[in-house]
Amino acid sequence: MKQSGIYQIFNKINGKFYIGSSNDIHRRLKNHRTELFRNKHANKHLQAAWNKYGYQYFEFWYLQLLPIDLIRQAEQYWIDYLKPEYNIA
Repeated sequence: MKQSGIYQIFNKINGKFYIGSSNDIHRRLKNHRTELFRNKHANKHLQAAWNKYGYQYFEFWYLQLLPIDLIRQAEQYWIDYLKPEYNIA
């Protein structure tokens, strides 16, 4: 079942993290993992940390499930509130 919302990719070693949103969180997190394992992730900062620390030190979490029309607002809220170090935009 498709679920939309906000997610976090968390580095258990240094506590840094990335926040994103998707209209299909499960698929998006799977894509992140695939890109990171293939060393092809668009976010070079996150990719460098993945390569340095190893996949076993990263966790993928759902922060908030909500309707598609609210995810952009919610994502900006979480970014402003938590100030994720791996977000580059």
